[in-house]
Amino acid sequence: MQIPGETVEVPEIPWQSTVELPAHSSAVIVVDMQNDFVKEGGALVVPDAASTLDNLQSLLARARRAGVRIAY
Repeated sequence: MQIPGETVEVPEIPWQSTVELPAHSSAVIVVDMQNDFVKEGGALVVPDAASTLDNLQSLLARARRAGVRIAY
């Protein structure tokens, strides 16, 4: 079965290596960093998920120092 559709042209967006957001009106939202997804042997393990932990810890530490809200 083929679903009819159309092709949409999406313009290229220039890459910004730095984005600055005001800490008082920003938040970091951490989603699904549970042992079942991240820990080796977890029931729903995502193979590369553990490789994100160091970056996530660094991001959270910087966010806390800047007074950014963090939600899990």
